[in-house]
Amino acid sequence: MTEISDKILVQALAFSSALFEPIRDVRAPYWPSTWYLRDVYPRSGAPYRGSAGMESSRALSALVRDGLVVRRRGQRKTVGVKLTQAGLTRAWGLIGVPPTKAWAVLEQVNRLGPGGAWVAEVCFNKNRGWGDGCSAELKAVVASHSPALVAGLIESNCDVLGRVGYRTTHSGREALAEAKGIHDSGSKPQEPDGEILDLVEQAYSESITWLNSQDAASVGARGSIGRIPLATDVWAETPYAGS
Repeated sequence: MTEISDKILVQALAFSSALFEPIRDVRAPYWPSTWYLRDVYPRSGAPYRGSAGMESSRALSALVRDGLVVRRRGQRKTVGVKLTQAGLTRAWGLIGVPPTKAWAVLEQVNRLGPGGAWVAEVCFNKNRGWGDGCSAELKAVVASHSPALVAGLIESNCDVLGRVGYRTTHSGREALAEAKGIHDSGSKPQEPDGEILDLVEQAYSESITWLNSQDAASVGARGSIGRIPLATDVWAETPYAGS
């Protein structure tokens, strides 16, 4: 039986993974709302939909006390949770992702796009391009980059044709400059059980559905247009360079 505390961690992780997953449709109604939710995530975190029961309350309090979660309170209850770095490491470990994954992706993106330059996603599928037959590979790139995206070490954007790029964030470059990597402690992530994986899949699917149903007005950002998409010629300046 999965511990309640572990459920809270992986549900929060699933939401943040969905929130920071690259968007490919700049005309989607949820384009501005998703960018707004990303901007406020550091202080708002993921919506907390845990049970109001005492057992869940105690589990959440223990996670806060242990430094794995920061919670945001409403007038009467917890309304948001955000995983700390330790919480992220624990949550990724529960689903079999090593703690060094985010750092490895950060180093790779920085190597290809030093100083925060955009790097085309196809640089990570051996320059096979955006053509037909590459969608599965590019989905794998998204999954691989998720730990660094959620940690705020890299960010993504796309052009009007839905072609995604990645670049290091200011926080990511600061971490590199200060060598604040996530070093391997010698421990390996546990083998995830079926219940955890099912919970992650369900929470991720629900999060995507909810995010895609929002617009600027529904999230309190009326008038927001979101991030400006990348210019279609930006790839000429990347290592991909249209090859």
